[in-house]
Amino acid sequence: MPRALKSDKFFLVNKRRRGNPKGSRLLGINDVYSGGDTVTLKDLNDFLQKTQVDPAKVMVPDSFMTTVIP
Repeated sequence: MPRALKSDKFFLVNKRRRGNPKGSRLLGINDVYSGGDTVTLKDLNDFLQKTQVDPAKVMVPDSFMTTVIP
């Protein structure tokens, strides 16, 4: 995958470290995103559909924390 642009909210790269399962990829939020608004779960879902990644195969670490705005 090409490098993430400033307009991309997420990035997806192949892991190339020893000890990681074959075929696994790293998904993250682009820290240089310059869109101005916040990143939502809807944005993540749209990104997963665009890149043809099954949401059931995305693992969220136990330290995951987010904010809900009522």
